[in-house]
Amino acid sequence: MNKNIHIITNSSGNSKIFGLILILIVVSAIYLSYMLLPHYLNYYSFRDIAQAKTKMAQIIKEEQILNDLYKEAKKLDLPLEKEDIIIKR
Repeated sequence: MNKNIHIITNSSGNSKIFGLILILIVVSAIYLSYMLLPHYLNYYSFRDIAQAKTKMAQIIKEEQILNDLYKEAKKLDLPLEKEDIIIKR
């Protein structure tokens, strides 16, 4: 029985399983950040561009704004079509 306890705990008494779970959580967080962070950054970049375009909405025609936003969405690899972009005045 003492031998089984030694396999689960190290010399200082800490659980090896806890260490493995902690490593799994850290690796999962890094992986999720790697997968999701670029999408969030692209979204916020597009949102900033859209806000800048709304400030110039009195000068630029609606169709030009739509075309500019669509081009920016394609540059950022966002899955948008022209029909998805709604301009309200």
